[in-house]
Amino acid sequence: QKWQVEYQSGLCEVKPTSNKETVYIYGCIGAGIDVQGDCRNITIEQCKNTRVFFNSVLATCEIVNSKKAYVNIRGKCPSLSIDNTDGATIFISQDSLDGKIEFTTSKSSEMNLQWEKGEDIIEKPIPEQYKHTIENGAVTVAVSDLYA
Repeated sequence: QKWQVEYQSGLCEVKPTSNKETVYIYGCIGAGIDVQGDCRNITIEQCKNTRVFFNSVLATCEIVNSKKAYVNIRGKCPSLSIDNTDGATIFISQDSLDGKIEFTTSKSSEMNLQWEKGEDIIEKPIPEQYKHTIENGAVTVAVSDLYA
């Protein structure tokens, strides 16, 4: 129930047959991974210049300890996590935009979201800089003015 794609550098197709299966992508450099079925979750770890295309996941897609990852969501993805990654571009399908998609990030930089609006491609950064304030014993957090 677990697909393991390791140390690939070319094009690779993964065809899960059940949405209970998971896909684990590790150590790929310059690879293009196409996950052609629905699955429970996808983990991309320690990859460089890797592109991952997938239909839908039930739980989450995780990008961990990677550099320059491109993820294309063709269907639905309720949750995406980016941890310790420099350079992540996420293309979001209309199905995911129509629903709800949550992003969790930590220790990452150069993160961008893309989606289609009519014939245009909209691109927005995920903020990586925040301003914290302590006032009257309460800590508040706001996105830096750089993203206004």
